[in-house]
Amino acid sequence: SNTDIKTIPWIDTSNVVDMNGMFDNCANLRTIPLLDTSNVWDIANMFRGCDNLVSVPDLETSKVYASSFVFQNCYNLEFINPYNFPNYDWSQTQSPNLRLKYPELFI
Repeated sequence: SNTDIKTIPWIDTSNVVDMNGMFDNCANLRTIPLLDTSNVWDIANMFRGCDNLVSVPDLETSKVYASSFVFQNCYNLEFINPYNFPNYDWSQTQSPNLRLKYPELFI
């Protein structure tokens, strides 16, 4: 089950266009490797329910148009670069520990 996944090895995602729910409910996942997301258009629910996810690397999201609930229920998420998710509604993220790299974007 997804809840047993603790780490993700490097995987070739260069031809992937849909990552909707890719890591959905991977509750024990703490970090992910840098993924090639240059062709991805859907990242909705990608990390939803990743309770122990602490950080997300910089991802290329220029082609993304679907990003709802990407970080929903990521309660331990501490660090993320919001420039990588320009169309994301940050109010959907319930992480009291979240520190955005560029908080002035949200003032």
